[in-house]
Amino acid sequence: MLVKIFSLLLFLVFAVNVNAQVNDAQNLTKDVRSLMYNDPEKAIKTAQYIISNQSFGTTDDVYNALILQSEIYFNLKKYNDAVVKLISADRISGNVDNDFIKSKNEYLIGKLYLELGFFDEYPEIITDIDELSKSLKKEEEIACVGFWKYELEILKLYHQGKYKESLAKIQNSINNKTDLDAAYGSRLQIIKLNIESNKGSDFQSSESYFQFLSQLTDLKSEMRTSVRLILSN
Repeated sequence: MLVKIFSLLLFLVFAVNVNAQVNDAQNLTKDVRSLMYNDPEKAIKTAQYIISNQSFGTTDDVYNALILQSEIYFNLKKYNDAVVKLISADRISGNVDNDFIKSKNEYLIGKLYLELGFFDEYPEIITDIDELSKSLKKEEEIACVGFWKYELEILKLYHQGKYKESLAKIQNSINNKTDLDAAYGSRLQIIKLNIESNKGSDFQSSESYFQFLSQLTDLKSEMRTSVRLILSN
C-alpha cells in the first residue's frame, strides 16, 4: 500500500511539474508577442529560451517560438535569418497538431515569396492556408487567418507595382474593420506609407539577395521532402 501511495505522489508531482512548465512556456510566448514590436531583440532571446529548452514546453510551443522568431526577423528585414527559422520549424512540423500556427507558417512563406517576386507560388500558399483553416473553430483564429490572407493580397498588388489597387484594398480594410487587429493595422499603414513615399523594396538589388534566394529554394526542397515522407507513411 505504501509503495502505491508513494508512486501516486511521484506521479502527481511529475504531472504538476509538467503542467507548470507548459504554462510557463505559454506565458513566455505571450511575452514574445508583446515584445516583438517594441523590443524585438529581447523577444528573439525569449523565444530562443523555449527553443533551447525543448522539454520546457510542448512541441507546439517550440514550433510557435520558431515561427515568431521568423516573423520578427522578417520585420527587421533579416530575411536570411527568417528563412533559417522557417526551415527549423518545418523540420518539427510533423509532430505539431495546431493548424492555426501552421497557417501562420504558410502566411510568412507567402510574404517571403512575394518579397522575391515568386507570384506563381502565391496561389499554392493561399490553397494551403485555406486547407489548414478548415479545421479552425475559434472565431478569433478564423478572423486572424482572414487578415493574413487579405494582407497577402495587398502585398501581392504592392510588389507588382499596382499601388492604386493596393491602397484601395488597404482603405477598404480600414473602413470595414472597426475591430481591426492593432498589429495588422500597423502593417497595413507601413505598406501605405511605402507606397505614398514611392519607395519600393530595394532588396533584390542587395548583395544578400542571391543568398536569400538560395536559402528559400532550400526551404521549398525541405518542405517537399517532408510531404513525401508523410505520404509514404
